[in-house]
Parts: sequence; structure tokens; C-alpha cells
Amino acid sequence: MASHIDNLKPQLALIDSALGYDDGEKPAAEAGLASRPEVWELLTSVDDVDAAKLALDAAAHRARELRIGIAMAQAAKAEAEKQANLASARIAERQAALEAIEAHLVSPLCQRFGAGKTKQVDTGFARVALTRNPPHVALSEQGRKLGEADVVAMLPAELVRIKPQPDKKAIAEALKQGVVVHGFELVTGETRVEWRS
Repeated sequence: MASHIDNLKPQLALIDSALGYDDGEKPAAEAGLASRPEVWELLTSVDDVDAAKLALDAAAHRARELRIGIAMAQAAKAEAEKQANLASARIAERQAALEAIEAHLVSPLCQRFGAGKTKQVDTGFARVALTRNPPHVALSEQGRKLGEADVVAMLPAELVRIKPQPDKKAIAEALKQGVVVHGFELVTGETRVEWRS
């Protein structure tokens, strides 16, 4: 099997080149694939069936590797989502426990035995006091049932903050095409330090 894979190396290299994987480096996800039609043409303009079979074997080999990579990435994503959900549940559980301690133990004891305006108690280990929270906005019970995103979507425009932000990719494309975008310029040729170990 290894010798057959060795026979596919030229076709695999052409496939990688067609995908824009030059020198074995895959393009960044946000860059997308730099598909090169002329290389695909080279792979498909073979004159005999044996050459076509080699190209198809190379395609099958590379497709198998890509499917395995996709499956591994999906599994990693699912595991990360699972861990994030578990962490969120732990945060909620611990927040509820903290609130229970404060509401059912600390607050009543400070009310009974605390001194001064803040009902402060100094235990020698901790200093505990009751303070008033400043007024703040929170979701009502009905709002919690609907979810914050849905509640915000129903608010009138004057009660919603929308921070306009420039779309720098779109501005860059416009500037490259010669469109004048007031207040912006395309900066090229700058250097930066790149560390390599």
C-alpha cells in the first residue's frame, strides 16, 4: 500500500497546489481556499485511463484524509461545547450556593449581631457587612422566560445601544478598487517583528 501511495505523490502534490496548499501549509480558515483552475485542468486533461485512475486514487486518498480531519474537528468542537456547558452548570450551581449562604446565613446573622449602618460583624477571620446595591436594571420573570435576546429585540431603538463599527474588510476592498472612503486609507508595506524559535 505504501508503494501505491508513493506513486500518488505527484498527483497529491498537484491536488494540494490546486487547493492552494503550497509548501504543505494549509491556508487560514478565514482566507478560504485559493483554488487554481489551471492546476485542476492539469489533473483532468490526462490522455489515458491509467493516469485518470492515478488522479482518482489521489483524490480518494486526500478526500479520506479530509473527512477524517473533519470528523476529528467536529468531535473536538462537540467536546469543547460539552465542557463549556458543564462549566456553565458549575458556575450556576456555585453561584446559587453562594447566594444561599448569603441569604440564609450571613444576612440574618449580620442583621441580628452586626453593628452600625451596615450591620458589620468582624469575626477575626472575615469582616462581613450588609450594603445596599445601587438601583439596576434586570430581566423580569417574564423577560427571563422569553430570553434576553428576544426581549432586547422588542425594545424601541432609543432604548438599545448600537455601536457602529467600520467593516474594515469591505473598506479595504473598496480602497483597492479605487473608491474613496473618507477618513480611511489602505496601509501597505509596514514591517513587523516575527519571532521564530
